[in-house]
Amino acid sequence: MFNVYLTYIDQYSPVYRTQVIEQCKIISANIKPIKLVAFVPISTYRYNKKLIHQKYSNSIVLPTITRLFNNALYNKIIGLLLLIITKPDLIITRSLYALPFLYLIKRKRPQCRLIYDARGAAAAEVKEYGGKDSANSKLLAEFEKQMLSICDHIFTVSIKLSQYFKNKYDIKSHLSTIPCCISSGSIIDDHHVTEAQLERNKLFPQYKTIFIYAGSLSVWNLPKVFIQTVNSILKDPENALIILSHELSKTKSLGINDKPNLILKSVNQSEVKKHLALADYGLLLRDKNITNNVACPSKFGEYLGAGLDVIISKNIGDLSEFVVKNNCGQIIDEIELKNLHSIQEVKRKYNIKLAEKYFLRNSSINIEKYNKAIK
Repeated sequence: MFNVYLTYIDQYSPVYRTQVIEQCKIISANIKPIKLVAFVPISTYRYNKKLIHQKYSNSIVLPTITRLFNNALYNKIIGLLLLIITKPDLIITRSLYALPFLYLIKRKRPQCRLIYDARGAAAAEVKEYGGKDSANSKLLAEFEKQMLSICDHIFTVSIKLSQYFKNKYDIKSHLSTIPCCISSGSIIDDHHVTEAQLERNKLFPQYKTIFIYAGSLSVWNLPKVFIQTVNSILKDPENALIILSHELSKTKSLGINDKPNLILKSVNQSEVKKHLALADYGLLLRDKNITNNVACPSKFGEYLGAGLDVIISKNIGDLSEFVVKNNCGQIIDEIELKNLHSIQEVKRKYNIKLAEKYFLRNSSINIEKYNKAIK
């Protein structure tokens, strides 16, 4: 009999590593052993199996035929297979498409507790950003409603997401909020704060204030205010903007001006932290919609963990309010960028402490929430 973290049709990625594998490691180390059971697309089975086993040895990786996700017979086979292999006492899942065979497991093994690890409002996100997949929004809405109804407990990444579920669905399960956490490796220590500032003074002595954006440059991820903010920053020759992305070729089509104080970098994940630490402010700007109103982008914790203040849009999950309450950034609509100056070492260390307290999965606050839900 096992405690299981289940993923279905998910594939290994940096997000999978931080939000699934690292979660399994923290729960196993602090609460109870968790076996990761990952059903991955058959077309990438060998690739995913190798990586997942390397990162988390207590795992079972199985191939699945993705187009059959809603086939009743196929789901019955998967459900029975999972029952036979694991005889689960607990299943935690973030995979809505696993709902049909989770129904079977709950029916066959009613003592098995089910926890839904909700990363966001899945149906709304597909409708707002899904493109060709938007036709699945009705199906996902039904799956979301049913998943929330059969779960014994629900993890949400924001209080706003909990409120959204309560308002949209008749929730009888218990809910607890654990934000999208970052790995401890994303946190810089006091020594590296000082070291980063020495490096900054050597590389960029001409700039008063340094802003940074790290992430995708896909249009769906960037609101108009992002482009406006970028060009506003670059107008002042005393400002510098660093963009860290693997999609740097998109800057021209986005209308981002090519100026001497624009620094474009594509770096490995392991190097992101030291580049973030060179800056003063991290940009986290999103459109106003349901997806972002209930979200908790992990980028927020990464910025804080590198000591940065965060320039953030209004109504991004709980984070916009967190910025104001904890004095760790600014709301974009309420500031003049030209009035922002470099932040001092004491403030950087304060921001890092906030990240350690609220955005590490093994912080005392988050471990207590896991304990209450899982034990």
